[in-house]
Amino acid sequence: MKTTVLFYFLFTTILYCQNFPGINVELLSNKEIKVLAKDENLQKFGFADFYVDNDLKTKYECCETYNSKYLSLVNKIFKVIDYQQYKNINGTIKYKLKIENSETGMIYFDYDPKYDFKFPFEIVGGLTFPEGFYCKSIQTNTDKFTGEVKFNSEYSEGISFIKIQKENASKIYISINKPGSTLAVGKKGLILLLENNKRIEKPETTINVKANSNGGFTYSSFVELNINDIALLKNYKITDTRLYIYDGTIKNGEKLKEFVKCLTK
Repeated sequence: MKTTVLFYFLFTTILYCQNFPGINVELLSNKEIKVLAKDENLQKFGFADFYVDNDLKTKYECCETYNSKYLSLVNKIFKVIDYQQYKNINGTIKYKLKIENSETGMIYFDYDPKYDFKFPFEIVGGLTFPEGFYCKSIQTNTDKFTGEVKFNSEYSEGISFIKIQKENASKIYISINKPGSTLAVGKKGLILLLENNKRIEKPETTINVKANSNGGFTYSSFVELNINDIALLKNYKITDTRLYIYDGTIKNGEKLKEFVKCLTK
């Protein structure tokens, strides 16, 4: 469990840093991880998935809306001591991270390898992956009737990239979803802020909206990217997004940049 994963990492010279290991949880072994601050309006919900016991039954420093109290964890730095794979009641593979801090002592974090938005940490010093690491997560589907091939990246922070190829022609799209608290119909406009003051603006982009079963709304858009857009997204990380009036900060822009590189190879 504690052996180094993927020996070819040692022979790769082109590297970049990341903050979420996904299924490669072993990369967290002996790493220091810092609990990130939340937006002020989300602090009242505390932090989910922190427990005092290996059975994940008792929340650490309960409770703020059933979660651990915000001030009991924010900005604390833990060392990852160990991890253990398990399946939850739905059969989903997850991991129990055994983490330690001088103030809290040993506690446990319920780690989901599928969703980076549920990972409330910054990894001190980052993680190092070879360029092209995320290409293996691109899903490919071929329409047996038309021969059209679709390449999909996974969603990360509400963003996915899709490449559609037919014969010798291909197009790349961005799919973006954002939550909203109020209903607004017939709105337009997508803005992506990138590193180095670069930006992509799509003021005429149509925005769709649907009501969520648990309250609130989801705004979404599906936009074709032009040559200039793709060049920017290959070279600069997305830092912030705006869909209509709903803004979001992107934590793992490097991952999204790598997805675009994968789709343009």
